[in-house]
Amino acid sequence: MKCITIEITENENNNNNNITNLISINAKKRKNMIKKSLIIGMMCVSFLGISQTQCNGVTKDSVQCKNTTKSETKLCYLHDSLYVKDDKVSQKCSGTTKKGKSCKNKTKNESGLCYRHEEN
Repeated sequence: MKCITIEITENENNNNNNITNLISINAKKRKNMIKKSLIIGMMCVSFLGISQTQCNGVTKDSVQCKNTTKSETKLCYLHDSLYVKDDKVSQKCSGTTKKGKSCKNKTKNESGLCYRHEEN
């Protein structure tokens, strides 16, 4: 059996230490980036969860409905028996533009004026 001895000079030893230091710094940076990404992802998911939830209704094929809802009943407009559609019919604004032409915006206001022509 042969024995091999390796002599490491000070210069090579310093280079090895520098490389291991760089590797550990890069690993720390990578861990911090992963932590930040996870935190941002969790915040996005939590904000989405607050605003809307998936409908608890079931389709004709016995599959959960894919619609989202903001209602407390957790049912979309298709499955909520108490849902009432807005009866207001939109109409053309009766206001006039600066050029004297009739406004082309649509409105549901009782006044018949759109948001630009209605006085506050």
